[in-house]
Amino acid sequence: MKSVKFLLLALAALELASPMMATEITIPVTGTAAFVTGIDTWSFTYTTGAPGVYLQSITVDLSPTDVLFNTAPGGFGAYTGTYEDVTPLLGSGTTTGLSSVTPSGAALDGGNKVTFAFNDFTVGDTFTFSAGVAGPAPNLLLLQDCSSLTGIAKVACLAANALKTTENAAAILAAETVLPSQVANADITFNFGGPDIVPGTVTDPLSTAFLSGASTSVQAPEPATMAMMGAAGLALLLSRLRKRA
Repeated sequence: MKSVKFLLLALAALELASPMMATEITIPVTGTAAFVTGIDTWSFTYTTGAPGVYLQSITVDLSPTDVLFNTAPGGFGAYTGTYEDVTPLLGSGTTTGLSSVTPSGAALDGGNKVTFAFNDFTVGDTFTFSAGVAGPAPNLLLLQDCSSLTGIAKVACLAANALKTTENAAAILAAETVLPSQVANADITFNFGGPDIVPGTVTDPLSTAFLSGASTSVQAPEPATMAMMGAAGLALLLSRLRKRA
């Protein structure tokens, strides 16, 4: 009789150790995203969401566009002579708990993807950053060597070079002036999660980013936790049975 009781109790303890499935629910989240021309500034606001659901990371992917990041001297933006590394603005890196920017600087220069990770990006928060972007390098006109020329020929050569210089300057300005329409198709990925939430993801073009819902899961106790609970229960039952025996 004791052995049957022991077997039933042991099976009950092992049942506790079996993993529990998380219930899948939809968490609606909304926000806004924007890019400002001239100062190459990006802004993301987490407008609405469920309590305890944090915005854990944002990835900006420019690969669907014809522009790239220009974040270090030389390199990709050498033809413009200007660049700007990734820089959080308005204290938003602090308020959102920005923990990492990957990659940045020379590692990002000429690239098309950057990811920001956060520890405390909650509903109502805004993250703003600047980062240089530029269009494809323009085909600049080559200037003539006028040094060996004289008279009218030299005047004509210098005039032609002046015109080419003006055209080159205009081409460079156009390349480094990125309009919102040029980055409208950039993919923006938002990853959500929290202490009791299995991460969920939303990916949208910048032009409509953050206006759809993220599917996340309420997290049941982890399988490893349940196994520990079951093992502890089994050990306790064995101890009590041995004492009674």
